[in-house]
Amino acid sequence: MTKRGSAFGLCVIALLLFSAAHFGGAQEESEGGNTLPFPQGQGAWVVYMSRSGGMRPARQTVSVNSGGEISVHDEHYVAGRAVVDCSVKVKLAEEDFLKLKEAVRASRPAAWRNGYSDKEHPICCDQPTTRLKFSRREARDSARAVSTSWYPGSSELRPADLKELAAVVQELWNKASARCEAGE
Repeated sequence: MTKRGSAFGLCVIALLLFSAAHFGGAQEESEGGNTLPFPQGQGAWVVYMSRSGGMRPARQTVSVNSGGEISVHDEHYVAGRAVVDCSVKVKLAEEDFLKLKEAVRASRPAAWRNGYSDKEHPICCDQPTTRLKFSRREARDSARAVSTSWYPGSSELRPADLKELAAVVQELWNKASARCEAGE
């Protein structure tokens, strides 16, 4: 029993160390193949949005930050392996960045629920889940993050500020993804 307990304890420690090394720290936002630096300075922010699930196994991610950068990573799965469809990191056009900053300024992440689900329209296998994470640096080395999620059948339950932020991020996501389609 002690050998089992020790082995379990070592596994837990290894998992914690891996989690801290892989997910820890507010210096960089890293989610699902999409990496974008967390800008320096108080008030800096990163918005990360992903979509996964649905009938065709896929994972799509985007992150945008207060430095005016956007990073997109889209992949689908074939025979259990990820195939990258798009991976691009670019600077936002000034007009797009201003629109994004306004949506961030108007958002109220502290009021968002952890997730939005509708009992009358429960999630099913063909509804992709969208996740949004908003992180803001409050002090030199501390950041606050708020995460939420929804699916097509529950998207109308989101508050107006979350809908607007997600719509702006989606618009920028589409523009950046078009660069992959154009072969840039």
